[in-house]
Amino acid sequence: MSVANRSLRPKRSGKKKKDSVKGLPPFVGKLYAMVDDPATDRIISWGPNEETFVVHRPEELSSDLLPQYFKHNNFCSFIRQVNTYGFTKVSPDNWEFVNEYFKKGTLR
Repeated sequence: MSVANRSLRPKRSGKKKKDSVKGLPPFVGKLYAMVDDPATDRIISWGPNEETFVVHRPEELSSDLLPQYFKHNNFCSFIRQVNTYGFTKVSPDNWEFVNEYFKKGTLR
């Protein structure tokens, strides 16, 4: 397993879930799919440098996208998961997140 895959694991210990494609946790794979899909760019997309992701419309993410990928539509739960997997908020003014191993083209 590569360093990148280990670094996208949850910070806390607990019940171990089966990994998805490329040995990544299902959450990371689903997040990548949402961010990388050009059809969702007005709601969630890669940041300008393609090394971050930005949630442009949290309300629409909750109502339209989250239920398609997860068993909930709670934006706060989504953000909690993002933080659990080592992402940090880039700025307090918007919903832009970074993880040094989560970049466009790296998880395909």
